[in-house]
Amino acid sequence: SRRSSHSRVRRALASNPPFFKRPHYNVNVKEEGNKQHTVTSVQATDPQGYDLTYTMVALVDSRSQDMFAIDPNSATITTNDKLDREFMDVHYLRIVATSNDSPQMSATTTVQINVEDVN
Repeated sequence: SRRSSHSRVRRALASNPPFFKRPHYNVNVKEEGNKQHTVTSVQATDPQGYDLTYTMVALVDSRSQDMFAIDPNSATITTNDKLDREFMDVHYLRIVATSNDSPQMSATTTVQINVEDVN
């Protein structure tokens, strides 16, 4: 019947986790930019419309963790310090978007930040 198929669709939608448009983002940023420089924003979508909270973890080199920050509400990634290509020319970050419902569901993407030389 029409009613039962509609409720099945609603149940199926209710169980869908948030998602990012891409599994990997590649961003270039110039070295020696100002502290708090906006690198990029990588927002996910929650099919149920719940707010998402964003966290970030450095993947390859733990020093990257201290060099960047992510806004937990907007998913905007900024620099915590001036970047130096000679110190580290690429950073890999895992971004997790977690839904603010119960049970919590999450989505993951990676961001590769390439530091460009200004000289």
